[in-house]
Amino acid sequence: MSGIARGVPAPPAVAANSVAANSVAANSVANRPDDFSVELIWRSPPLPSPHGWCMQTRIDADLSGTLQLAVDGGLLHAATWVEPFALFATHLDWLYGALRHHELFMLDWQERRDVPVGGGNETLVV
Repeated sequence: MSGIARGVPAPPAVAANSVAANSVAANSVANRPDDFSVELIWRSPPLPSPHGWCMQTRIDADLSGTLQLAVDGGLLHAATWVEPFALFATHLDWLYGALRHHELFMLDWQERRDVPVGGGNETLVV
């Protein structure tokens, strides 16, 4: 991964007990709120069964995350796959820094009232 866009460096690759990882995390964690978490929900356009899907990625402040994919099973029940993963503090610091770099926290966001018809949608909760 080379970065999000416009000059944001890729997230750091760190070893589990890396001294560098721990020192970077210790120096930059003060910038990130203690309760910082992110949830991205990405829904397919309304498609006939069994082609619809919903993907959800959640990263919690405790450095745990889940990736969930639910597919429409038509007459059968929908199938859902859940994959947990773990992060290092440096990864969360990088994500917070990237969102700040793109001024996510500076804009006056408002809830969308005109829900798109016939298309997929994405929701980001930070």
